[in-house]
Amino acid sequence: MSGSRSISQPNIFVAGIGLGLSFDLYGVCLWGGAQLFAGTVDGSVALVYVIACLTGSLVGFLAKPLARLLRRDVGPLYRQGMYVSGILGMALLLLSAWRGVPPFLLGAGLLVGFTIAALFMFWVGDISRRTPGATRKVLALSMVFSAALNALFYGIDPLYLLPVMCPVLILASLALCWRFGRTGFGKGGLDPSVGTHAARQGRPHPLKRSLQELTAPAVCAVVLLLVVPTINYVALEDCLEWRSRFLLIASAQLLAAVVLFVLLGVIKRGPLMVTAFVGAAPLLAVALFLFPFLGTAYQYALLLTGSFLHFIVTALLMADSVKVAARQAVDPQVLYGPLGALTFLVTYGAAQVMDSIVRSGISRDIQMVATAFFLVYLFGVVFLFVQNLKRERERQEAVEDNSVISTLKQKDWRWGKDGREAECCRFIRRRYDLSERETEVLEKLLHGKNAPAIAEELVISPNTVRSHIKRLYRALGVHSRQELIESFEELLDEFVR
Repeated sequence: MSGSRSISQPNIFVAGIGLGLSFDLYGVCLWGGAQLFAGTVDGSVALVYVIACLTGSLVGFLAKPLARLLRRDVGPLYRQGMYVSGILGMALLLLSAWRGVPPFLLGAGLLVGFTIAALFMFWVGDISRRTPGATRKVLALSMVFSAALNALFYGIDPLYLLPVMCPVLILASLALCWRFGRTGFGKGGLDPSVGTHAARQGRPHPLKRSLQELTAPAVCAVVLLLVVPTINYVALEDCLEWRSRFLLIASAQLLAAVVLFVLLGVIKRGPLMVTAFVGAAPLLAVALFLFPFLGTAYQYALLLTGSFLHFIVTALLMADSVKVAARQAVDPQVLYGPLGALTFLVTYGAAQVMDSIVRSGISRDIQMVATAFFLVYLFGVVFLFVQNLKRERERQEAVEDNSVISTLKQKDWRWGKDGREAECCRFIRRRYDLSERETEVLEKLLHGKNAPAIAEELVISPNTVRSHIKRLYRALGVHSRQELIESFEELLDEFVR
């Protein structure tokens, strides 16, 4: 026991360092892309690198999930691609600093962006294969280590950031993955037999259930990420020297480390992202409304809040993905890949929109900007309310299903004897997501009636009845009335057993 403990702690520490390096690469090489080439190339040319870096990161997030959905294990290939893209991207970055040629910038952006996304995916996979408490420790450690690096960057001349620090960050990240992170791109869940068994039982595929669970966290993350650029631009971020922002970001990450350690220890049930949204969004809305009446110190506090919020959202989506993947036995990278791509895309898009607003002068009316965010927050609240109503309805249906199953298990019950067929058909309706009319047609079919008789009884055309029957067969996976009856009898036998 003591031997396993001595092994797990250093591994968690290394994973925290690796993820922290990924956060710094994301901040310096993507968000700091325009500043990296300041004085070297024209601003419009540097934009080529930033857009290419974002595109490469989207490919990095989505490539492996798409391959896994096709039931192809691309872990080794993806891992090799991360190493190759990281080294080539680093070389092109150095060439870009020397020559500033657009093709070099384009290639560097694509490769570095892919490497950043692949590193995030790698450490999510690595975290998911550890003990349940590892997520909390790794995420908190990653914020602390990234904060230490950002504080270090403050003391480094910006001229050395591109030719020295970016290659160091890339090489250190790849070296950690190669030396310590052996399981980051290992085989995940998505066992085909699991999905087949679920389909036979009339339940959704585990991957579908996982994505449904992550819908609410994703919406809450989008709402909060939309306000991050609003906070940063409203707080007059441009008046802060770029190098000084490293200290502010370091402070935000230390705060995020404390909050993450507390949240992941306290919240045991439900999506972490939703809980954070419910608690944070009203406070942010009030803060934005109060902004015009407060001074410069408050502006920096608001800017600190924006950076803190971005790190919290990213980390909580990772934690939710790992948590849901463990519960549903699916590959966490398949879940986190689309969420990571979404956060990158939404953050960049919102920043561009906010930049356009600032340049047009509309943002002088701060109250209007705050009102816009409040409406976005209101949308999030309405969405959560609808989700809660849906969950409550599903809970009530589960209670009814248990009652029907209890009825079916009674040995003295037989089909067509005591009028409980309707209850059974309603149960099947929910299990196979049938319409009300299809359920009525099912009940008539099981009583031996043909299409004309059903049409006459339900006062609809025979062709309409035949269309309902075809959809019934397709939903239940049968091809004839006899197969339908046999499938129904098997279902009854399952309940009786």
